[in-house]
Amino acid sequence: IRIDPDFRRCKIASSLVQHAESIGKEKHAIFSYMLIDTENSQSMKMADSLGYDVFQTWNFYSLMPKITTNFDIHFVTSFDYQKFPHYVKSWRWIPFDDEIISKLCEQKKIISSNVDGNNSFSILTDSEHFEKTLIVTLFSNSKKSSSHIISFLQNFAIENNYERIQILTKEQLSFHDSLEHKLSFHLMKKSLF
Repeated sequence: IRIDPDFRRCKIASSLVQHAESIGKEKHAIFSYMLIDTENSQSMKMADSLGYDVFQTWNFYSLMPKITTNFDIHFVTSFDYQKFPHYVKSWRWIPFDDEIISKLCEQKKIISSNVDGNNSFSILTDSEHFEKTLIVTLFSNSKKSSSHIISFLQNFAIENNYERIQILTKEQLSFHDSLEHKLSFHLMKKSLF
């Protein structure tokens, strides 16, 4: 939600959030979520006043496509989503279930690298809002295996005509020179019942 600076502190954002929550309740949603930049103290105060708690903290990175050959990854044919209950699809946190996992595996949208004995995984999706943009949910378990995934993503983007790559992860990724950290944000959560 973005409110014109001339109209802030008028409870417009709070009213919009409460209206969205009422729609969620009508549709039997169990939780309401919102994303807030970790630096945005005013929005954090608003979320707190509405009963939201920090559920997780995520990082957003930008990565440019380029030809690379230094990667060791494989496409996953099954995935234990108990450890990783959500993935990001066009900036919406989607819970995994057996049907989604099966479809993503069938479409070769889940990749893994296990070069050092620590599996890192990524879920690949197309942006629904930006053309030629690959959105990646990265579950990093080591720098080395994640670095292989990042190199693969750059090459995959070139081969599939993507112009940009957006990576969302709970981990800090400071080990790859092609990554640009854009922002960190809190995934806020509130029970609607």
